[in-house]
Amino acid sequence: MKVDNSILAQFQMIGSRIVSMSMKNDSISAEIMHHGKRYLDISHEIVSVDLHENNSLIGVVQLHISIRITLGKAKYSLKLVLEGGFGAPQEMGEETFRKMLSLNGVASLYGIARAQISSVTSQSFADGSIILPMIDVTRYSKNLSVENSK
Repeated sequence: MKVDNSILAQFQMIGSRIVSMSMKNDSISAEIMHHGKRYLDISHEIVSVDLHENNSLIGVVQLHISIRITLGKAKYSLKLVLEGGFGAPQEMGEETFRKMLSLNGVASLYGIARAQISSVTSQSFADGSIILPMIDVTRYSKNLSVENSK
C-alpha cells in the first residue's frame, strides 16, 4: 500500500534527543546482569505546549527512566532523560493534544529508550545487555492518574 496523507496520523513526532544519561557500575562480574534484582521507574513530564505560527500545536515531553540492579553489595544504576517534540494541527485542540503527548508521545519515546539502553549496556557489560520490558502505556497513564489524585 502506498502511504499518502490519507492514512497519516495528525499527531507526529518532530524529533528527539537525549537530555542526560548517567550510569554507575561497581561490579566487573556478569553475575549482576543475570542474577541481580531489577528495579525500573518511569515518569514523564509535558514540558511545553505552544501554538506555532503555522497554526499547529507543538509539544515537548520528557521521559525519565531509572534502572537499578543489585546483587549482594554489587550495584548498577542507569538514569536516562529523553525529550521528544511532537506536532499536530490546531484543530485537534490542546486537551486532546496533551492526552496524545502522554500516550503516543510517551510510547514513542519509550521505544527509543529501549533501543538506546540496550545498545549502551551491551557495550558496558562483558556479557549481555539490559532490555527494558514492553509496557502498556494506557495502563501506565491510568495508574499515574490514580497516583496523582491521591
